[in-house]
Amino acid sequence: MGYSSLRSQILSAPPFLLAFFIVLLTSFYSDKLSNRSLFICFHALLAASGYASIAIAGIFKAGPMWRYWGVYPAACGFFSAVTLLITWTINNQESDAKKGTGVAILNVFGQLGPFIGTALYPESDKPFYVRGMTACALFMVLVAALSLWLRRILRRKNDEIGDVPYTVIIEDDADVDKDELHGRSEITPLDGKFRYIL
Repeated sequence: MGYSSLRSQILSAPPFLLAFFIVLLTSFYSDKLSNRSLFICFHALLAASGYASIAIAGIFKAGPMWRYWGVYPAACGFFSAVTLLITWTINNQESDAKKGTGVAILNVFGQLGPFIGTALYPESDKPFYVRGMTACALFMVLVAALSLWLRRILRRKNDEIGDVPYTVIIEDDADVDKDELHGRSEITPLDGKFRYIL
């Protein structure tokens, strides 16, 4: 954006610090509500709006502060969506082997991002990188759409199994507040059939 490297470093801290707290807050409420897809959709669209605003500011050659403000929703939305995608992948696998395989596959596809990113931000597009920002905005819209599509598929699978009450398993007469248990590892359906987190 045309600043010295020291000033650039100082300016980069606030969006990422805010994103850190947003990730913690989002993760907490997503876990408490046992809902991943709607949070992913919201944060992906938030990131898309940030990338789109940076791209639009670049098209109109707006000042650096216009582009800088787009970094906030882009960072908050992107990091929250990625965090929830990882937990959603783990939560929706029945066994440890499937969890490990799911995470490995997710990492393989996730590492394609930096590889593709080198082509999205060529030296010839600087300083605005409109094509790269536009592509990131479109990919985040795709993430939002796919999260809703997967939610629909998983809801249909859960409906096929039917609604069964859950039981909480606590070992060795532990002194645990049952209201605090909202992780999938502590909750098991009474019929033993796996249910997907939406």
